[in-house]
Amino acid sequence: MEKHQTPPSILPLPLEELVPLLQAWLQARLPEGERKPGRPRTFSDLSLFLFHLVRALLGFSSERMRRELARNPRLRKRLGLERVPSSATLSER
Repeated sequence: MEKHQTPPSILPLPLEELVPLLQAWLQARLPEGERKPGRPRTFSDLSLFLFHLVRALLGFSSERMRRELARNPRLRKRLGLERVPSSATLSER
């Protein structure tokens, strides 16, 4: 079985070390969103923020990042995503 790896980048640390640090930092600073009526959100604000932050650090477009998450379940898990967010979800939130 082929091991999935993120392409080399300018990140100061490997994603395996960087993401937990970012999660801890963000959880301390992101307020919990208000509960609104309707269907509960599938993706947390933190997970989507990490998606966009890591995407920007890697220099990926949203679609390229979505493809990377689809083929790399380890990265998806590190970002706190059970599945790959749709393009609509990413643009709405």
